[in-house]
Amino acid sequence: FACNGEGTSPTARRIRVITAPALDGVVGTDLLGQIVLQYVDERGAPRPQVELDIRCTSGGRSEYPCLAVGIPTTNAPPTFSYSGQFMTDERGRLTLLGYFTTFAGDGWLRISDVAAGIADSLPFTSRPGAAVRVQLAPRDTAVRIGATVRLRGYAYDEWGNARADELNWAVDGPAAELAAASVVRGLAFGR
Repeated sequence: FACNGEGTSPTARRIRVITAPALDGVVGTDLLGQIVLQYVDERGAPRPQVELDIRCTSGGRSEYPCLAVGIPTTNAPPTFSYSGQFMTDERGRLTLLGYFTTFAGDGWLRISDVAAGIADSLPFTSRPGAAVRVQLAPRDTAVRIGATVRLRGYAYDEWGNARADELNWAVDGPAAELAAASVVRGLAFGR
C-alpha cells in the first residue's frame, strides 16, 4: 500500500504506442505519419535514455522486410534501415518515420529492450503498387481448329510484386475467339 492509504498495483515496464498512423501502405511510399512510442517503468513514469532495439520483420510472403524505419532529423533526410538501436528521449519517447520498401507483404515492427527482456510489436502491411506488366502462361502455344486452350494471366507492379487483379481478356483476329474468360477456341489457321 502507498503512504496515503491508496492501494497500488505495480505493472511491468512496457512500451506504449502514443501515436501511430495506419500501418498499411503501398510499396515505395512513405508511412503517412510518425510512430511515437513511450517506454515507461512499473509506475508509468517515462524511462529516458534507454536503448531500444527496432527490427522490421517479414510475415512470410517476402523474405525481405517490407518496412524500413528511421528517426526524424533536422539537417538531413533520415536514413532508413530494417533494424537498429535507438535511444528514448528525456520523456522516454522514441519517434520513428517509416518507408514501405519495394517488397509487398505483411510483417511486424518489433520494439524491444533486450537488456530488460521487454518487447512489443506492431503489425503492418505493404501492398503492391500499380500494375505495369502482365505475363501470360503458357507463353507460346498452338490450338487446333475447334479445340480450346485455357490461358493464365498475372499482373505485376514495377518491382515484380504479384497483384490480384482480374484480367480482361480479348482475342484479335479471325483465327480464334474467346470462348469464355481466359479460354480461347481455334477457328482457322493463322495467328
